[in-house]
Amino acid sequence: MTISQKLFMILDKKHISQKSLADSIGVPASTVSAWKNNNSSPPIEKLIDISKVLDVPVEYILDESEDFSTDISVLGHQVESQNIFGNDQILEAYQNLSLKQKLRVQVYIMELAEEDK
Repeated sequence: MTISQKLFMILDKKHISQKSLADSIGVPASTVSAWKNNNSSPPIEKLIDISKVLDVPVEYILDESEDFSTDISVLGHQVESQNIFGNDQILEAYQNLSLKQKLRVQVYIMELAEEDK
């Protein structure tokens, strides 16, 4: 499932219109339509805004293998266990990620930075 397919599946499940999403994140409705038609993809900054509007983690939207049987209404509230790594371990783990995984990490870091504002 592509990011676009996942995004619009979530919109449908949450009964949010494309126009409403566009208004909420400050883009023209034609931009959201282009995303739906796979003519373009949302930029990272907009993915963060979209995840907030939909109340789901960005990782959920980016994970093309995610199963929709999960109740998406509670995804934004799930808590995961934490591991504490040293800087060298974090850097090594990051370097071993795929490009898509690195993008997900970068988005997450951007989200964390937004929380502090």
